[in-house]
Amino acid sequence: IAKRKLERYFSNGLISCDQARVYANLYLRQEEELRRVLACRFSEVIIDEFQDCSSIEIGIAELLAKSGIHVVTVGDPYQNIYEFRGTSTSFYKQYKDSILKRYPSNEVKLSKNYRSIEKICVFISKLRMTDLMVASEKEVQGELAVLIGDDEEQLQRFNELLRRYGIDREKAIVLA
Repeated sequence: IAKRKLERYFSNGLISCDQARVYANLYLRQEEELRRVLACRFSEVIIDEFQDCSSIEIGIAELLAKSGIHVVTVGDPYQNIYEFRGTSTSFYKQYKDSILKRYPSNEVKLSKNYRSIEKICVFISKLRMTDLMVASEKEVQGELAVLIGDDEEQLQRFNELLRRYGIDREKAIVLA
């Protein structure tokens, strides 16, 4: 039944995102003219959130690069969230290692964080056991509380902190 449905969708020009990736990879491998046209049209492709790329998507990036397109990848292996759809930090690391073997000076490490205050950056850097991230803004005064335990324990501790500091629950900020 599933096969018939897929064939019907395909015959009507409908495919899933996963199928689109598979076909893109296949056509890029088989069609030299397609690679040539893309290389004429795009001098550079930037792939953000590269840590979330599957092996098929990394294959597409490699084919684009072999076609003469400058491929820039931006990623943080600590932020991989799509393992349920076949991504893995090992794919990211293998690709990165293969690029750095060929082009050792092509890695740019981003150490400035534009989203978090200094205390959060220090805390996360310690959890990761990596080089220190630096916040781009001046330090915001206050405390950083890390709540652990089950949901009920965390909620109880959170409410205690709100009472201690006189913070209205509606104005509290939670980073989860």
